[in-house]
Amino acid sequence: MRKFDVWKCAECGKEAPATAHQMRKTYCSMSCMALGYSKRMQGDSNPNFKSAALKTCVGCNKEFKSYNKTRKYCSHKCYQSERALLQASKPLKTKQKSKTAKATQKNLSPKVKNSVKPKKSNYIPRPRIKHMTNCGHCNQEFQSSKSQARKFCSYECFLDSGGAQRAGEAAAMAKRAYGNKKDANHNEIFDALRKIIPVRDLSDAGCGVPDGIAWIKDGWHLFDVKNLKTAYGRRGLNPRQKQWSNDWRGGAVYLIHDVDEAILFATGKFDQLKKFPEENRI
Repeated sequence: MRKFDVWKCAECGKEAPATAHQMRKTYCSMSCMALGYSKRMQGDSNPNFKSAALKTCVGCNKEFKSYNKTRKYCSHKCYQSERALLQASKPLKTKQKSKTAKATQKNLSPKVKNSVKPKKSNYIPRPRIKHMTNCGHCNQEFQSSKSQARKFCSYECFLDSGGAQRAGEAAAMAKRAYGNKKDANHNEIFDALRKIIPVRDLSDAGCGVPDGIAWIKDGWHLFDVKNLKTAYGRRGLNPRQKQWSNDWRGGAVYLIHDVDEAILFATGKFDQLKKFPEENRI
């Protein structure tokens, strides 16, 4: 038998036959290789051992060699025991300690007290100024803030003075100046409908009247435009529009949200659209 047919593990001495692809082997397993490496690196054979310094353990006072400059303990066990002793020796923070500290501060001499200056703060509290005004309706004096600029002492005085009528007139003036409020997709849907059928825009009417009316299949049909990108549009008809639709006896009001639904409405496919009220009536 040739020499390379059988080999022996350098750590445990176990013999094993060699294969054709691997005729020589030093260790039989990874564990034996790790043990062998640890033995080879002990003592003077370790390349870092030459620069090791002789130190004294803080915990057990034994001398040990280490090339770590900040090391204080010979082992982790000594480190844990010393740390437990240090934590046990620390005094606990209690309320009595704070009381004693205050007592010692009271007993300080006036010179020491004057030397300790309190911390300065940049915060300056804003003084509260009271604004007294007279109500525009009952002429009674009441308190209000300058930022709000109230003219009436209560909501009842605001209504009695005709405040609701003035607000309605202001809204009407704004409507004449800037136009009526429309959804963002209002013009887009009406342009798509006008290419197919005759349509009339009723958005200026207000009072819950739908946005438009169209002639489809030899009949007039009402519809309202809603934008699904807004919470108001996702809720559908508002209470005023629902009340108008319930009072209207000429058919349901169809809801149109985009151009695709506008095409369905123009081609007479009403079954695929939402309407109010849901039941059919003439």
